[in-house]
Amino acid sequence: MFFLLLLAVSAHVNVSDGGFIPALVGVVLLAVSFFTQNRARETPSPYACSASV
Repeated sequence: MFFLLLLAVSAHVNVSDGGFIPALVGVVLLAVSFFTQNRARETPSPYACSASV
């Protein structure tokens, strides 16, 4: 997904059509998701079964 979004940004910049903003937003959101994934996994789910059941 990262490479597809990066290539989309590159293609729109090279064509100079100004349509690179959505792809750039996608790259930023993907980076934020990547760097915060471990913090989200550390929080136990309130819906998970307990080990003592």
